[in-house]
Amino acid sequence: MSKCARCGARKGKRSCPALGASICPVCCAEERLETIPCPRDCPHLASEYYQHRRRRERAFSRGRDFVTWNAKHFPQEIAREFAFKLQADIYYYERAHGVVDDAVVADALDDLAESMGKIALAQRASSPLGTFLKERLTDERRYKLPEAWNAEARRDAVQALSTRVRSLEAEGAGDPASSPKRRHSEILQSFFGNLDFEADLDYSPEDGPEAPGTRREDERPERPERPGDLPRSAGGIITP
Repeated sequence: MSKCARCGARKGKRSCPALGASICPVCCAEERLETIPCPRDCPHLASEYYQHRRRRERAFSRGRDFVTWNAKHFPQEIAREFAFKLQADIYYYERAHGVVDDAVVADALDDLAESMGKIALAQRASSPLGTFLKERLTDERRYKLPEAWNAEARRDAVQALSTRVRSLEAEGAGDPASSPKRRHSEILQSFFGNLDFEADLDYSPEDGPEAPGTRREDERPERPERPGDLPRSAGGIITP
């Protein structure tokens, strides 16, 4: 599959009649009628706004536990954005490789926190999930954060997520019917499972980390939000 004719970074999954080439869902969603002169009969134009709003409503309704917990434990927007992205990474990994037990998720987060420490420690062998999360944090565009929010603050956020996952495991330990060892995955599914990762989250990790300045959005002003848009951070990803 060829690269998007607009950003040149993601895969071109949609045929754009205005450009006569394939573009990615993100560029299609963000640039239609802004920098792309979409014809009225474009099949991607008619229902996109409606579907975008519907996905948002389902995610915030069905994922209420996810949204509420993140808002309570990460009142600072920058911390909430960081934690949101990390949880999106975990969900994406599980969607691609299968759901993992809560204990495995917590261990991967602990491993990640240790790797972010100032003092080099003897690292445990990383699980496939732990290795994936470490690689994702090397994506400077996705995890670009103000210098004032230092590595210690990031590590605290990771450890808070680990504590959350272990508490979920403990809560359901006596009820095997509820799949207690995978409660965290169920909560992530309730929110992220209702969204389109590329169109709603600007998320396509299979393309690999992107360096700053490789996308057109780095060179043009951000378009104003439209009614029904998901709230976005400066990095492009929605934050509840």
